[in-house]
Amino acid sequence: LNGAFAGEAAAGAVGAAGAGGAAREALPLPAEGEAEPTAARRWNQRLLEGPMADAVRGLVQHCTRLLLERSGPLDTVRFLALLPTLGDRPQTLLATAAIDLQWVHANIVVPAAEQLDAERLSRLLLALLEWAASWKEPDVRAFGDRLASLKWLPTEGGVARPVSECFDGRRSPGSFRVVRERAARVAAIAADAGLDVDAVWKTLEICGLKHELTWEDTVVEAEFVIADGDLARAQALLE
Repeated sequence: LNGAFAGEAAAGAVGAAGAGGAAREALPLPAEGEAEPTAARRWNQRLLEGPMADAVRGLVQHCTRLLLERSGPLDTVRFLALLPTLGDRPQTLLATAAIDLQWVHANIVVPAAEQLDAERLSRLLLALLEWAASWKEPDVRAFGDRLASLKWLPTEGGVARPVSECFDGRRSPGSFRVVRERAARVAAIAADAGLDVDAVWKTLEICGLKHELTWEDTVVEAEFVIADGDLARAQALLE
């Protein structure tokens, strides 16, 4: 999808997005105010303005249903290849015309959260975060807001938590028990799924992954300190 429809996608999404004349050169469309466009230009417009985006959405929804019905391992790489990505002009135009992160949440994340077990859900959402890394930061942040209440991110403590409750263990003060237990367990899962680990970390940070203790974390750590009787950690917590 990201390559086969390059020329068609550019023109189709241009119509949907209202882009200017430079992009129209990828595939001829009727010019603004053109009284009698050629048959080829009319055909291009009817074929690509709307139906192309609808076809992409329909394909992704169909493959999502197949994905959720499978009992075998999740093939994240093949599924991810269905989603248009931001990149060069044709890819970006197709992606913005056909799919946005709000649509992904409603049509992929919500059904997946209802049907997948914790392991497969975490693999799918990490794959979606890798895909979302190509989008603009405000869009990614809004996507993260939609995931805010979902307990899906695996941690070193063995409990799946919302992103906002987890830490980037590479950059957080590992001397604290709350950090060790809530450090996101990402690298091995992402690598096993064939994902770009750096892109996943980047997107997780935009979505609210922490590297410092909040006041709530400090309260939890204080309870751990009392339970463990660890004076050194108590001193570090007060610094």
